[in-house]
Amino acid sequence: MLLSQPCRMLASSLVALSLVVHVYDSARVPPTERAAALAVAHAILKDAGIVVEWRDGSGCDQPVERDVRLPNGQHALPELIVRIVVSPAESLPGPLGFSLVDVRLGSGTLATVFADRVKGLARVAGTDPGPLLGRAMAHEVAHLLLGTTRHADRGLMRGTWTTGELRRDSRRDWMLRSDDIEGMRRGLAARAHRLETPTAVMARQDPDISTGQQ
Repeated sequence: MLLSQPCRMLASSLVALSLVVHVYDSARVPPTERAAALAVAHAILKDAGIVVEWRDGSGCDQPVERDVRLPNGQHALPELIVRIVVSPAESLPGPLGFSLVDVRLGSGTLATVFADRVKGLARVAGTDPGPLLGRAMAHEVAHLLLGTTRHADRGLMRGTWTTGELRRDSRRDWMLRSDDIEGMRRGLAARAHRLETPTAVMARQDPDISTGQQ
């Protein structure tokens, strides 16, 4: 079921989970469209109780510790990567993006969104490409946190977005379902826990032998 207004208010009142998303825009999306996209993606994830720090991938030469620390400097934040690219010239029309998810581990780190396909769909529907790009980004981030490639039949995580839905612009079509929110928060909390308890590697005295322990 879709998340109702009371449930959305409850999600907002939960302890917020934090996440860093590095955005690499090789498609050179116009600044106004990019700003609109980030605002929409941020709002969708914030409604799920997930606060995102969006980082420009062009600044990746800066020390990682500066980007992934909470204000108190005590805990590292989980990180994801979203690439905004132009679809390959030889490819047929297809999805607006995809996520690389290890379904066995139920986790992923890298998502890709095709800026030209987003713009093309928005043009046909007569809508603004900025918000559509943000919805596509939030959709792919959700896949990474959920650790699954499955789609829902309604809401933001449905597998097909039509021009009619874009023109109608019904809020219910772009909301995360309550079970999606629960799964995303659970997946993000697990990532944060793994960061707090990193793997320790111990080297034995035996030649050419090392053992990793968790």
